Amino acid sequence: MFETETEDKDPIPIRKLSSGEKQLLIFLSETLLQEQAPFIFLADEPELSLHVEWQEELVPNLLRINPNAQVLFATHSPDIVNKYQANIVEMEKMID
Repeated sequence: MFETETEDKDPIPIRKLSSGEKQLLIFLSETLLQEQAPFIFLADEPELSLHVEWQEELVPNLLRINPNAQVLFATHSPDIVNKYQANIVEMEKMID
């Protein structure tokens, strides 16, 4: 079973992590498991339950773990896409 520690070195079972901590653990673990192979990472509203600072660092950390990944997010969070303005596709503009 996955466990982490508090500052006092007390173990924290995974079931006691917040929903944002669990979501972040899933994102980063899945990326790590790809072993830097080309990979498409899709997520719908990944910002849910994530602190703003985690949102800002999500994509850079995913790409740091796997620079061969392509990250596609459906999001309303400016904090996730802020560094990647040139790569944003606004779905409303694709409708004729």
